[in-house]
Amino acid sequence: MDIKNPDRLLVLSISGTLSDDLMRKLNHATFHFTKIDSRGGPFQEQMTCLMIGFRSNQQTEILELIRNHCRSYRKFIPTQGPLPGELTNLPLMEAQTGGATIHMMTVERFEQI
Repeated sequence: MDIKNPDRLLVLSISGTLSDDLMRKLNHATFHFTKIDSRGGPFQEQMTCLMIGFRSNQQTEILELIRNHCRSYRKFIPTQGPLPGELTNLPLMEAQTGGATIHMMTVERFEQI
């Protein structure tokens, strides 16, 4: 990959549980990225944000890679947090999680110092 002249920037937000496998696949495909960890959302789930610079002719390849490794899935989560010392069965709700949020931008100037 010609990292010296990327003309696109992809900002990808994914579940932390999906990020390790995707990062291995991105490295294997020689995509370079910067990883930013965060926690938030209604489920207080670990999230990972990847900033990936690439050439426009690689767009199909990178989007296919993301689609194949960032599928949404369903899981059960407690509807409320337990009180300290409380060992009761909490009601659960089914939620769809996973997947990916992608923001793609054109790069006017790239400079690596």
